Amino acid sequence: MKHDILGLKELIRLNVRTYADMSSITDLGELRSAFLKATEMVFDDLEDELKTFGASSSPKKSYSIEGKKEKHPKAYEKWTPEEEKELAQRYEQGIPIPEIAEQLGRNPGGIRSRLQKLGLC
Repeated sequence: MKHDILGLKELIRLNVRTYADMSSITDLGELRSAFLKATEMVFDDLEDELKTFGASSSPKKSYSIEGKKEKHPKAYEKWTPEEEKELAQRYEQGIPIPEIAEQLGRNPGGIRSRLQKLGLC
């Protein structure tokens, strides 16, 4: 997705400035809300037209949750307090994250994320 982001940013900046100059809106938050709402409306109106250029309504994932769960059975499941305690104990024992992930049936990225949330790394 390497489009001309800077060019698009400048176009948006120019439009926001132009709109601000032409409107009676002086509050920055109100200006932001108005511009975001208008942008959303434009995309809603042009959704079918944008699809003809190959744009899709939702990005395609390079993986599926079902596929992740085949390798990591508890991936994306809610953590219980007991599991968090077990995770903390294993991490503090120096067990490597990939091994903890295998033991707990979780994705290594999910282990790292939970450790950060718990303030352990």
